[in-house]
Amino acid sequence: MDEVNQGKAMIFACNGAVALADKLATEMERMAATETHPYRQAELKDNAAILRNVPAQPAQSFKEACQAFYLFQLMMHLDNGSYAVGSTGFDKALYSYYQRDLQAGAITEAQAYEVVESLWLKLSELSEVRVGKAVDGYPMFDWMVQGGRFEDSQLVINELSKMLLAARNNLASLDNKLTVRLYQAGSAAVTTVSPQVSADAPEIKEMEGLTPRMQRLRQNYLKARPSISIYRALAFTEVTKQHQGLPPILLRAKAFRVACETAPLLIQDDELIVGHPCGKPRAGAFSPDIAWRWVRDELDTMSTRPQDPFDISEEDKKVIREEIVPFWEGRSLDEICESQYREAGLWEFSGETYVSDLSYHQINGGGDTCPGYDVLLFTKGMNGIKADAEEKLAQLSMENPEDIDKIYFYKASIESCEGVMAYAKRLANHARELALTETDPARRAELFTIAETNENVPANPPKTLQEALQSIWTVESLFEVEENQTGLSLGRVDQYCYPMYQADIESGRLTEDQALEMMQAFIIKCAELMWMSSELGAKYFAGYQPFINLTVGGQKRMGGDATNDLTLLIMDAVRFVKVYQPSLACRIHNQSPQHYMEKKLSTS
Repeated sequence: MDEVNQGKAMIFACNGAVALADKLATEMERMAATETHPYRQAELKDNAAILRNVPAQPAQSFKEACQAFYLFQLMMHLDNGSYAVGSTGFDKALYSYYQRDLQAGAITEAQAYEVVESLWLKLSELSEVRVGKAVDGYPMFDWMVQGGRFEDSQLVINELSKMLLAARNNLASLDNKLTVRLYQAGSAAVTTVSPQVSADAPEIKEMEGLTPRMQRLRQNYLKARPSISIYRALAFTEVTKQHQGLPPILLRAKAFRVACETAPLLIQDDELIVGHPCGKPRAGAFSPDIAWRWVRDELDTMSTRPQDPFDISEEDKKVIREEIVPFWEGRSLDEICESQYREAGLWEFSGETYVSDLSYHQINGGGDTCPGYDVLLFTKGMNGIKADAEEKLAQLSMENPEDIDKIYFYKASIESCEGVMAYAKRLANHARELALTETDPARRAELFTIAETNENVPANPPKTLQEALQSIWTVESLFEVEENQTGLSLGRVDQYCYPMYQADIESGRLTEDQALEMMQAFIIKCAELMWMSSELGAKYFAGYQPFINLTVGGQKRMGGDATNDLTLLIMDAVRFVKVYQPSLACRIHNQSPQHYMEKKLSTS
């Protein structure tokens, strides 16, 4: 009777296993029917066909054998939490399938490894929810099934053993939680294996991946205390006093140009990408034309407040109170916005319903956009934009009422372009002056290159990676001067900077290491941007957030994977520099390459 019941139980178990596989196959066929990408659709159909065959029938291929192995482990887990352990390990039991498929050309070594790594990942998921058993762990290595230890040199018996070890190390390097409980004969203990580290391995340096130059620049950045600059406020105040009858758009453009022409110049030691229009790293620009009331109210507390304090000198406080605030009273965007809402009877309502985000847009200027540097700087440059505006302006007449606003717009565009180019030209001259007094030959050569770079960009489209990154930084930093903006994202830097990067590498102007250092220097500069925020804004947007986003990867405009060498270099730069801005956005799709996906995990 016991044998009969045992036989019936085995039949039920086999029927259950086939039913589970059929259910999974049906689901994959359903997914394949709605999948639009042909590659993924073919994968789903192939997997469905495998599940229709195994475990109902003997496996006919290496992939089928791996699927059957996983299904048996899954079913044992679902049944009673145990493991399917036989007399041989995975590497020995499935080796004949691997050899046969490899010799027949049905699979490559790379494809076989991908299957093994996928299996290891699935088993690591099951390992997370396992509890200890008398027979404990998955029988992956035959040497351990026979009683050997993982640390023994005899562990590797064939190519599958090597693949298992590679999968284990690669996944654990991405996340040390991705481990598999391994069965060892004669041991009831849970065997969780971490990547092996030699006892005499050199200690990993704190700032791995950074040259001494980059370590110094990063350290200087971290030492810099966020501060407030009032030079921009003084420039806008003076221009507004002199030209009060001008249309607002033209008045703001003239003020911006003067601010560019008078901005303090900053080229720090070791820098490759240079400048900060506020004169100090991590300095923010006071914009009284946007809002001055919160600055006045917090002048004596902003340097000591608990969240995101800003240093400000007593001299600058005096100028704000006695010169800047009296002039801008009744003129700021903050006040005009509030008065119009109150006049319409919507002030309380707008705040309660968040129809108008008065918490920061009203008092901190614009932003939350991507300027489109790929067109503005890489196709046209400031000279090109200015030429377009001049061409449009020549076609308009003040005698035509419909042209008047357009005339003011194009004149303002010309003023803005002139301001940006004036600032870059001043940086170039400053770099040349520093070069003439520099005693270190290598640094002198760098300063002359910096001068040449700023003479060409952003006036013209860039020709080298250094020119490309300097052009982006110059304009990005000047948005802060324009009106204390935030959320100005860089876009797909790996796409529009790639031609310059590729040309530098192919011509020998830069090595890969030099290009990485250049990108790291650029990232540190982006982290120097400082968005001035009130005490309440600092509590909400904690951490001096300028919200700069940099996007890599994804697909090309006309389709196809967009990953390139610069994509990976940018990810490495972000991973090694370890500063909070710019934030990195990695686009993925169902054709994203494996090495890109793995690097994305290590960069997170």
